[in-house]
Amino acid sequence: MEATRTIKWNASNGDARRAEIIVEKKVIDKVFYADGYNIPAGKETYESIEMVVFNNDKKVDLFRNLPVVITAQSHGEKFAKEMIAKNAYSIIGNKVAINKEIHDQIVTAISEMEASTSEDEEFLEVKKLEQEKENRAIEEAEKEHKEYKRLIKSGLCPKCGTWCYGDCDANR
Repeated sequence: MEATRTIKWNASNGDARRAEIIVEKKVIDKVFYADGYNIPAGKETYESIEMVVFNNDKKVDLFRNLPVVITAQSHGEKFAKEMIAKNAYSIIGNKVAINKEIHDQIVTAISEMEASTSEDEEFLEVKKLEQEKENRAIEEAEKEHKEYKRLIKSGLCPKCGTWCYGDCDANR
């Protein structure tokens, strides 16, 4: 499923700008590539946000991330002061500075498109399986961490499970 929206504005220098935003959600075939062989490995979900920015109908660039609010922590104090003095609120990629009004329009449009992009049953099923797999991996990692802590607390070596006092590494 794909949704597209265009946001138009005029830059402070009078240039006509527009951002074409594309939100896409679909199920794709998962493939492992091994020495020229394509090995099918089931299905996976694919979600993307693309933003193509144009300046006077000339393509500036394609961005795959949201606009980032300009702060001293995120962009450095000198750059932040310069951009804020120019009425810039956020920046798309490293090229296009936008004011708060345009930033809010872009973020709202993306949120609306993500909500309206209908997810078919196959997408929801594969997404559920991916989430279950991730939860199992987290549980397994927590279990291993607990076991490691138990071994350390008891004085056992976490590598070999005996009281070797590090000799298991020395013998290698």
